[in-house]
Amino acid sequence: MIDVIHKLTLGGEEQWYVARGRSSELPLLLFLHGGPGSPQTGAQHKYNRELEHHYIVVNWDQRGGGKSYRPGMDPSGMTIEQLLADAYELTQHLLQRFGKEKLVVMGHSMGAVLGAQFAARHPERIAVYVGINQPVNRVEEEERTHQYVLTESKKRHITKAMQQLERIKPPIMGALRPQMIW
Repeated sequence: MIDVIHKLTLGGEEQWYVARGRSSELPLLLFLHGGPGSPQTGAQHKYNRELEHHYIVVNWDQRGGGKSYRPGMDPSGMTIEQLLADAYELTQHLLQRFGKEKLVVMGHSMGAVLGAQFAARHPERIAVYVGINQPVNRVEEEERTHQYVLTESKKRHITKAMQQLERIKPPIMGALRPQMIW
């Protein structure tokens, strides 16, 4: 049985991961959470425990999220390039620690963006890539979401939601409009 919580330094920052699985003989699965800053360690263990019967599941709290958060972190280090560099260091560590040549990478939302880029850059380390809620065109996704919620609010006669959604309008290029501040 594997049940490990481990701290290591990636890209100059202390970061944490949890690894769980039935046996060291299982394949390795690295879960990349969304966000940024939306770790899933507790939720993954609760809702996806079945994965731990088939894989050594590693939930990494990326820099700035969960146990890897610390007050005063420099936001300039919170880039996709830095997260990809951290992921590479972590992958090297995990492959060595668990005696594997490759691993499965599973990413959710922003983690799917990281996972796809990571798999493209390091195919020699990836057995399988799985993207969940893979962002394709965030601007269009957010505009469609806004329109859907507005339409549903009108159908259901939810006046407060209709008024707020009409006031804030859809995001511009994926960014909040100034009048969105409550």
